Amino acid sequence: MIGTDDLRDHQARCMPHVAILQMFASNLGDVQLPPDAARRVADATSAILAEARAAGRAALTAVADDDLRSANLSLLTARQARLEHAAQDAIASAREAARGGNVAALRQRLQRFDTLTSAMWTVQLSVWEHAAASREVARLGLSAADVLRPLPRSRTGSSRWPGPRDVRSSRGSGRCIRRRAGSAR
Repeated sequence: MIGTDDLRDHQARCMPHVAILQMFASNLGDVQLPPDAARRVADATSAILAEARAAGRAALTAVADDDLRSANLSLLTARQARLEHAAQDAIASAREAARGGNVAALRQRLQRFDTLTSAMWTVQLSVWEHAAASREVARLGLSAADVLRPLPRSRTGSSRWPGPRDVRSSRGSGRCIRRRAGSAR
């Protein structure tokens, strides 16, 4: 079984490539791009895409429920396609900028790719963490209804979901005591 460390390893392997892209995005003032800029952007984005694909597959292996796996697969596939499109835009912009074209467009496209890459890591970690939480709920013999049950109706007639003020720790006993809304600490 994989863990968040495995997903973070995929992310860590991308950091040198992300740094290259960030260097190009930040140093695009009046400086002429090197002749191999388009190739370096293409290499960096390809490496990041490969790691993102591998991390997505790893996150999906943690999902046991077939319906949930299908939904997560759709989400990750859409995110991956969006990231690949952003990479293609960045490479095309790098080619144009290397020929003396629009350097500002390259900066914008590299920043968009960086933002989408960060979002992809966030989604993949979320998929894995949700799968881990689902396994823990199943291990404890609980259902989703047990975990997401609202508090009883208050005197005003509204039901509330448990919040941080609704649960307090009993000192040293390791158990939590549910308080009624509005009760004293």
